[in-house]
Amino acid sequence: AAPGGKSTQLKNKLSENGLLVSNEIIPSRCKILTGNVERLGLRNTVTTCMDTKKLAKTFPHPFDLIMVDAPCSGEGMFRKSDEALTEWSVENVALCKERQTEILNNVAGVVKDGGRMIYSTCTYSPEENEYVVDEFLESHPDFHLIRVKEAVEKRTSDGIRFEGITAKNIEYCRRVYPHVLDGEGQFIALFEKDDNGKMPTILYKDAAQPLTKRELSEVEKFFREVFAERPAGRLAKYGENIVLISHGLPVLPRSVFMAGVLVGEFSGNVFKPSHQLFSVYGHLFKSKLELMRGDSRVNDYLLGLEIAAEGASGFTAVIYEGASLGGGKASDGRLKNHYPKGLRNKG
Repeated sequence: AAPGGKSTQLKNKLSENGLLVSNEIIPSRCKILTGNVERLGLRNTVTTCMDTKKLAKTFPHPFDLIMVDAPCSGEGMFRKSDEALTEWSVENVALCKERQTEILNNVAGVVKDGGRMIYSTCTYSPEENEYVVDEFLESHPDFHLIRVKEAVEKRTSDGIRFEGITAKNIEYCRRVYPHVLDGEGQFIALFEKDDNGKMPTILYKDAAQPLTKRELSEVEKFFREVFAERPAGRLAKYGENIVLISHGLPVLPRSVFMAGVLVGEFSGNVFKPSHQLFSVYGHLFKSKLELMRGDSRVNDYLLGLEIAAEGASGFTAVIYEGASLGGGKASDGRLKNHYPKGLRNKG
């Protein structure tokens, strides 16, 4: 799922209480994914790092929607990327097809009865597109293809019934061509799973641990001081992190990079809030510094500089055009900048 473009778009389509679990198999890329989710202020988002076989064993059919953004040979990126062109080979197409088939077979059991699954690639290869869909439907009779929305259908082309394909309604698949729709080449198939009445189950124990009495007392005191309204959710520890969990999914015992909103950390007896707390719950802070377009303090804040903050006091959320950029601590009309060094503009 890294670096997270589709994940963040999916989360923005969910309701306030909707939960997104975003999985990336490569640890270094999962770290990037998690960082992007944190800085964009998304809550009710869990990032995991595991292969799809393990994913399927962990989550027996609880999800309303699965999006499989499958690794592919990248033929749809030839126009954009010379690297995609030089890395292409017949052997890689075959390897990708094998991997895609494995992923789809694994995650089929993660879709709840009556739920849906999107299969997506950025290639034109029929071996990785229609043939993968055809084989999946043949081995999973409880799934069927359904039509996409009319607006998408009008600007895309039908799936192609290549020789040997027997799946019903293969034309419901969509091919995206750059001469028809702005962007690069893509393929989409939308599946729906039959509703056989199976109930979702969770097979693991919650790995989140309670805070110590002192930690809980200090964090709740901090919440009372800085928030006009306490953010919903339970405080817990996962590893060394203090997190606020507002979703109902038990925390996995391993392979999780982010389980909830990172609240902050203790430095001695002093509690320091995290950037994610500001970015997710900035609208709930008692003290807010509202900045608008054209205000020079916006750029100064993103550079990591101290800025003027008349009227602000204590821990303060920095809000730009309604969106929380982060925060800082205000005193005597100035805001000490808490924007993370790794995110700061370089001038």
